[in-house]
Amino acid sequence: MRSFPLSLLAAVTVLSSSCSKIEPDGAAEEAAAVDPRGTFDVDEETGETSARFKAEDGTVTAMRSGRTVPPDLPEGFTLYPHARAVNVTRVDQGERRSIIVDLRSDATPRQIADHYLAEAEAAGFIVEPRLRSDETEVLAGEDAEGLAFSLVAKREKGATQAQLSMGDTFR
Repeated sequence: MRSFPLSLLAAVTVLSSSCSKIEPDGAAEEAAAVDPRGTFDVDEETGETSARFKAEDGTVTAMRSGRTVPPDLPEGFTLYPHARAVNVTRVDQGERRSIIVDLRSDATPRQIADHYLAEAEAAGFIVEPRLRSDETEVLAGEDAEGLAFSLVAKREKGATQAQLSMGDTFR
């Protein structure tokens, strides 16, 4: 069984809720008459998924998710050194954009959180709260323009798994 990140499932649910569906046993005439407002595709080779939805007001929402999607972070933010992006979900909605990057690293959750806290503060984010436990770090914040930022980093099985979320389509 193939598992999908929660972020991917949430994005797909939102995007596909208004997409037209053609039943496999539907007639060719019915298929030709359907005017779908959205699409959903899975690349068989890479596993990357993409979805696109056009709202009645003309706003287009597009989502790409997978290990081959580039982790294009906002200006001033970088991938943690020596971490690898294992999945990236990007959502563009008109002029708004959000990105969720799932990372793996040998670094501690605190090292990763310190890195992103420094970048967020340098970029003008107000970061509140910062929560710490022995194996987990959580950061959340927002800048003056409403760009949201969050990080959850947790140590499991000798590695740190982190999820960095940034964007303005979360509102």
